[in-house]
Amino acid sequence: MTINDVRGVLKGRVLLPGDDGFEQAATPWNLTVRQPVAAVAALVRYARRAGI
Repeated sequence: MTINDVRGVLKGRVLLPGDDGFEQAATPWNLTVRQPVAAVAALVRYARRAGI
């Protein structure tokens, strides 16, 4: 699975650390809590369909 595969499965932008806008997107509304940004459910469905 490549990042382009992931980008093709998910709606919207897929940002990685170092990409423009990643830090802003990774900042939660509650600034005291750091949250990872991921579309986990969509990635699991993709992996299941891909047999991974």
